Amino acid sequence: MDSPLVSLAPHTVVYDHKLKVVIMRLHGVVTLPIGAQIELVETKSYARVTGLRLLASVGDAPATLCLDVEAFDAPLPT
Repeated sequence: MDSPLVSLAPHTVVYDHKLKVVIMRLHGVVTLPIGAQIELVETKSYARVTGLRLLASVGDAPATLCLDVEAFDAPLPT
């Protein structure tokens, strides 16, 4: 049995899993380790990566890489 060949979308979705909202989309496929912090400059806040998922495609749609995060309404700790 042949495995399906699925293309990968040329972007990464950053998703707050708790709030169920997309925070941003990044051009390119970006992987960050669990615990990595993303500084959200415009809102003077940050998000911490809590998981990494591959959103499998249906039919000819490409799969998308998703970084699950927890967003904090506070400046990035120093």
